[in-house]
Amino acid sequence: MPVDQSIAGGQQVLSHEAIDHYLDQANMGAYALAPCPCRNRTEKMGIRECIDTFPVASCLFIGMPAMLMAGRGDGKQVDREEAKKYLEEMREAGLVMMADNAEEMTDGVICLCCGCCCSITRGLTRWDNPSAFARSDFVAKVNDECVACGTCVDRCMFGAISVDDDADKAQIDEGKCMGCGVCTVTCPSEALFLERLEREPIYANSKELRHKVAVENEAAGQKRPLA
Repeated sequence: MPVDQSIAGGQQVLSHEAIDHYLDQANMGAYALAPCPCRNRTEKMGIRECIDTFPVASCLFIGMPAMLMAGRGDGKQVDREEAKKYLEEMREAGLVMMADNAEEMTDGVICLCCGCCCSITRGLTRWDNPSAFARSDFVAKVNDECVACGTCVDRCMFGAISVDDDADKAQIDEGKCMGCGVCTVTCPSEALFLERLEREPIYANSKELRHKVAVENEAAGQKRPLA
């Protein structure tokens, strides 16, 4: 999900591109924070690469999963405003926000991902799988206010931004850019923004998305899970 406040002026922000859309849809208005299983796992294994960069942090469960996580003591139930504030804080810290590639998600999870531990982003950052997850329909752009400080280079976990020694501003590799907008949040000169670039299909709901994944898995020789 892109950083919606960094989208270029005059462009329409679609509902599924904003945090509020998913928070408002939550079944029973239920939200729960539970420690990220990916960073928690690598922490316990003693191999977490981002230990000096990010906290273990939490994923945000919404709807029935939130009730289940809180009910069994694996998550902390929070209200809507606490959930939104937490997501914004973690995104400012540099984590990428992930949700189902669907317009509706009443029950599910919003992940806050790093580039090394996360089982989603790692498919691209470590295994070079371009289909590991869907990009947002935006790409980062840089204007002439850029001072080539390199702050954005350090924040981009996908290696999409570079600043050459003799360059007067940052360069964006659109082929690598995931359109998350994490680079824009702490730009000291406010030179980075997101511009719309249609490149991924969006599914109507999570059920339709999972059916598509199951069909592709079956075509690849994997057995579909029982309904």
